[in-house]
Amino acid sequence: MHRSHTHETPVEVGPSSIAPVAWTDTYDPPVIPLEPPLPRWVWISSSIAALFVLISALAAGSGEAIPEPAAPVESPVARVEDSEHETELVPLAIEGDGASLERLLMMPADARSVTEVLALTEGQRVRELRSARALIDAGVDGISQADRRQLLALARRADTGPEVLGALAASGASRATDLIFSVRQSAAKGSVLSIVAAQLLLSPSTRAASSPALSVAVELERIRDCEGAALLVHRAISDADRRALGGLRRLARRTGCGPDGRGDCFACLRGSRELAEAVRSASRRTPPGL
Repeated sequence: MHRSHTHETPVEVGPSSIAPVAWTDTYDPPVIPLEPPLPRWVWISSSIAALFVLISALAAGSGEAIPEPAAPVESPVARVEDSEHETELVPLAIEGDGASLERLLMMPADARSVTEVLALTEGQRVRELRSARALIDAGVDGISQADRRQLLALARRADTGPEVLGALAASGASRATDLIFSVRQSAAKGSVLSIVAAQLLLSPSTRAASSPALSVAVELERIRDCEGAALLVHRAISDADRRALGGLRRLARRTGCGPDGRGDCFACLRGSRELAEAVRSASRRTPPGL
């Protein structure tokens, strides 16, 4: 039976595979090559087909015929339903079709095949991404705090995070950049989410949409020269909020440069009171609620 459905092309954002990479706050994040993955049901079907080809080749080489499989106990109606799962239900479920996912959910857990379990997992992920895109399209600056927290929760998950972060960055909304920075702060250093969020915060379009307070916080994490740091400290006095405190405290350290790492990286700031004033000003300003 033919079933019509709407196919949505998922947002192609985020790496398909990333090797563990370590990086510090004082250096730019590494670039990650993007490779769009094949649908999981295609990969599973190809693997099963390859396995049958291998068994046939081994049997032919030994001169023995492959034994016929035992006749199934199920009725012809049951066999038709099983075939429908493989040819129609699974692909639709992978695309997030609600009726197909509901049928898989109604099946006993010990009756689902491996393909059906993976289809159910992927389909639920696709539906969550679809919900996230709907919230972003509605306007991140105008949605409720509860909706923004839902977006943030999806952005912090390993399976949905890269796509949600990319959609947030593409939206051009100022509050979207705040969510990306929150993921950058909470994600483990060197993790996929940390690297993707850091790269997106440095993209020209995201930087253009960032608030003055967020711009100072991001730039403080990367600044290396003392003259540039002095200009940022001056901006922090009027613009920075608590998100900039980590970067300002880094400027206060008197070690970290030179052959032995004991040199003062920002020696030009030591005779000025602006750094202490910037810390006090930033500590009094609360970041926007997420």
